Amino acid sequence: MTRRLPRRAYLRPTVVSDDIVKFSVRTYAGTLSLAVMGASAFFAVYTLSNRILQWYFLICGILCLVGAACWLFWRDDLEIDVNRRSYVRRRGSWPNLRKREGPLNDISAVEVSLRHPQDSHGGQLDVWTVGLRFKEETDPLSVAEFLRNEQRAREFAQNLAARLHIALSDTSSSASR
Repeated sequence: MTRRLPRRAYLRPTVVSDDIVKFSVRTYAGTLSLAVMGASAFFAVYTLSNRILQWYFLICGILCLVGAACWLFWRDDLEIDVNRRSYVRRRGSWPNLRKREGPLNDISAVEVSLRHPQDSHGGQLDVWTVGLRFKEETDPLSVAEFLRNEQRAREFAQNLAARLHIALSDTSSSASR
């Protein structure tokens, strides 16, 4: 059976306090780019004299601004309460936000893995990914990644596993090193 490579770390550590560990994603860059495209399309409407092109740019501008609004309200975060031994994952766009709650027993391991994406020059990079493996899911939820820094990745994974009292799993090929 071939093992799939872990996906790029999607969630990032945002809050680490004594009681709460939180990972989330922020999409402000996409929102900003769509808003700029929408604004530039509206500018084109006022500068063009051709009515057909004006309607085209008006519709494109409205779609870009609607996309920016949806992207602005997009949310994906995982909040782990260490004292209560529970987690809450919220994902989706308002008002259709999906919420999943459960005990920490649903997380079977903190997993360290290695992937080798290509860089812009065709060479391979060593990217160490730390993820949380949920019992009912096939792929781990990636929460951090480290470029060419195995030691930091392993330290982060060990600290997270110790903090959550969850097993540490190493699926990288260098586990035998």
